[in-house]
Amino acid sequence: MISNKGKNLKVAIMFTDVANFTHFMSVDEKKSLDFLEQKKTNLDDLVKSCNGTYVKDIGDGTLTYFDSANDALNCAIQLHHSLYEINKMEIRVGIHYGEIISVKNDIYGDNVNIASRLENLSPNGGICVSGIFYNHLKNKNKIKTDYIGLQSFKGVGRLIDVYAINDSKLKKPNLDDYINENIIIDYEETPSVTFFPLNNKGKKSDEFFAHCLFKDLTSDLSATGKIKLSSLNELESFKKRNYKLSTITKKLGSRYYLIGDLWKENKRFNLSMELFDTTDNHILWTDNWVENWDNIDSIKNKLINTILKLLSKNYHDSDVTDAIYNNNEKAYQLYLKAKYLFDQRSTDEDYAKIEIFLNESMQLDSQFIEPKLLLGDYYLTKNEYDSSLNFYE
Repeated sequence: MISNKGKNLKVAIMFTDVANFTHFMSVDEKKSLDFLEQKKTNLDDLVKSCNGTYVKDIGDGTLTYFDSANDALNCAIQLHHSLYEINKMEIRVGIHYGEIISVKNDIYGDNVNIASRLENLSPNGGICVSGIFYNHLKNKNKIKTDYIGLQSFKGVGRLIDVYAINDSKLKKPNLDDYINENIIIDYEETPSVTFFPLNNKGKKSDEFFAHCLFKDLTSDLSATGKIKLSSLNELESFKKRNYKLSTITKKLGSRYYLIGDLWKENKRFNLSMELFDTTDNHILWTDNWVENWDNIDSIKNKLINTILKLLSKNYHDSDVTDAIYNNNEKAYQLYLKAKYLFDQRSTDEDYAKIEIFLNESMQLDSQFIEPKLLLGDYYLTKNEYDSSLNFYE
């Protein structure tokens, strides 16, 4: 089998082709072939300068890949610039990020297929990228995009978030051309979801990050009133049973389940999420973020917005605000440590640490409200009602 002989890599996969090449060949074969040769020559040079790998030509198209998402995008934009308005011909580019299998100078896998579909979706003279690719870009706030939305691709068993790159020499997409008529979701009146605790892929000492992010997401999703979430107590009853996730989900009366992995190192984190539909046990949606920890609140909002868009037909973007207060990073970390200890508390030492962490958090960031609310809960569990009320007020 291919997977037994190949090498697995995580890369940015890029497809290019010439828009309407068959038509141009019928009008002027020589000019068309000259343009195609120029495109391949320019791309070959750019792939080398951008640290990429030129895999193969596919008719008037090409397949390349890059270790870095930014290198792939730089290559694509420079290729467009180098061919701008030559013979009135245009190219299209599609880029995705994910795992591939490299075998004998060729690459395979579902993610290669997604990159190909993105190239087909791209406007003539434009670049389309997946949300997963976009999330792997560094300094993405400096890159202008037009959000096309969730798209369903033939041969791809999940929905993909798609963006078009916005640049002075790129054609903008006509968003009316991307109506999602091929996305068919059998909406429940109140969608039922089982959200399993996030898996900590980092250091054991960072377990509290995964635990607290899971609790925050669960709380925020529940607060919208748009979906029905299985309770944490219900999940606990299955903790030591060797059931498949889909089986647990059905036993809890849910149709969908959500799982995720969190990896954190220093000031950066990698969050991967997948949403499954148990009716035919397929991935409905997946996404992956590689970000600075300062952006965690923004990612949480994007995640909640996407899940609600997928599952609730009565959902509107305004239901979850993007107006987020950016907490002091150290203050937020101390709050998460306290929250983790509060949920796991069993000794007097735990109680002492909770109070220390929360007080330090408030000293670092007096505008951060969550430590004050948690201190209210903390004093309530100790039956110190006056102190608890002071913090609640």
